[in-house]
Parts: sequence; structure tokens; C-alpha cells
Amino acid sequence: MRNLYRPSVLRSLFTKWKVSPKKSLSQNFLIDQNIIKKIIKVANIRADDEILEIGPGIGTLTEALLEKGAHVVAIEKDKTFASKLKETLNSANLQVIEADFLKLPLDDLLHKNMKVVSNPPYGILSPLLAKLFEYSDVFSSITLTIQHELAQRMVAKKNEKNYSSFSVFVQFYTECKLLFEVKASSFYPKPKVKSAVIQLTPHKLNKKIDKKSFHLFVQKAFQQKRKKIVNSLAKSFTKEEIIKVLTLRKLPLSVRAQNLSLEDYLFIFQQLTSKKRER
Repeated sequence: MRNLYRPSVLRSLFTKWKVSPKKSLSQNFLIDQNIIKKIIKVANIRADDEILEIGPGIGTLTEALLEKGAHVVAIEKDKTFASKLKETLNSANLQVIEADFLKLPLDDLLHKNMKVVSNPPYGILSPLLAKLFEYSDVFSSITLTIQHELAQRMVAKKNEKNYSSFSVFVQFYTECKLLFEVKASSFYPKPKVKSAVIQLTPHKLNKKIDKKSFHLFVQKAFQQKRKKIVNSLAKSFTKEEIIKVLTLRKLPLSVRAQNLSLEDYLFIFQQLTSKKRER
């Protein structure tokens, strides 16, 4: 087992490798052994689990996954860290792919009931989630260490301060739980933001729903969130149609974007778009 949990050890190692953490790649490496153990526990890692890890960096989390007997596909954009990961861990259960996750074709890499366990670069979280959600039926769970502020938005419910179209987007695909916070001192170098571990459990999707159109519909509602829904959607539908659907759903005509749940949005979208198709 490598001892990479102390900043002094990491600094010596980076000097030896002639590298340093890159801000451009959001490289803040998780070095808190207790937090890593908690992640392994909440992700319920078992021998022979198939794991997708995005941005493994120095591989502290990767190593813990391998110690549990899991099979890990680790996707690392940084050439040096990808090379050193293969060299230092040298496990038959580890496949390291040097690539930009957002540009990498995934069809041949994924297997049914695969788990995502990762401390991904914070700067790419939204497009990363969008890509994972394309394959949401493949994953049994997605456990991520992310920026705390984003975690709060992901789990927020209607009428809460952090509720947004991003909340609806995440909850459309998954059940989302904020499990615990992670201090800045758990990383090297220390990030300037608070972090948290979240877990996403994909649920079955209604295949009849045009996902892209639905997400655009919700985004439009939140673009003018201070306006009543009757007015914010008036460019796409007649006020009469919107009022009729709100009444059918037993919602007040004064309702705004932040007052509607995912289920409300789905109902309103399906009713309005079905009427549009009937014309």
C-alpha cells in the first residue's frame, strides 16, 4: 500500500515526477484516508464490482477500490498521472485510459450494474453528469465528491432557496442524496470551496418523454423565475392552455418556477405538448 495521505509525501513525489497539480484541470487530490474509507462504505463496494472512476489523479481512491477486489476503469486526462497510475498500482483489475472523459466514447467500456465512484474535476461536473445520464440505465449507483454548493442544488426541492432547473435535471434521472461534507484539508492542494459526497441512484425513465425538449421547457421556466408560470411560458403556449393545465393539476395561477416539483413539471409538459401535437 502506498502512503500518499500526507502533503509532504505528495510534494516529494511530485518533485520526483516533475509535475505539479494543474488548476486548469481542477486537480485537487483526495488524501484523507478516513473520507476514502467512508466513500468505499457508502458506495457499498464489493469484490468483483465493476467501477468507473473519472479523474483518478494520484489514485488514492483507485487503490482503495482495488483493495476491495473491485475492477476499475479509470479515465485520466493528465498524461503523467495516467502513466504513473499504471506503473505504481500495476493491478490486473485496473484499466487506465488516458483520455478526456467528455470526448471519450463509452459504449464499449460500460457494463450493466456498473458503479461510478469518483472525485471528478469540479469544473466539468455539469457536462459530466449529462454524459453519465445518457447511460443512466447502465449504472446501479453514482457516488461523487463534488462542490458543496452544487450538491445542495442537486438535492434541493421545490420552494427551497437552492432549487433550480439543475435540481430538476438531476432528479429527472436519479434519486439524489447528499451524504456528508468534506473539509478542504482532505485535499491536496486545498480547494477554495467546500465539498460534499453525493450519491445518485438512477430510476427508470418514461421513454415516451422527449428528454431534450423537457429539459429546455424547464430551463425556460427558470429563466424568468420571478414571473408566474402563466407568463414565463406564454411565448411557447397560449395563456388559456397554461391556465387550463394548472387548473387540472390544482395549482394556483400565481405559481412560479421554484414552486413546482419534478412531478408538476412532467405533468404540465406532457399536457401542453400533447395539446400542441393534436393541433
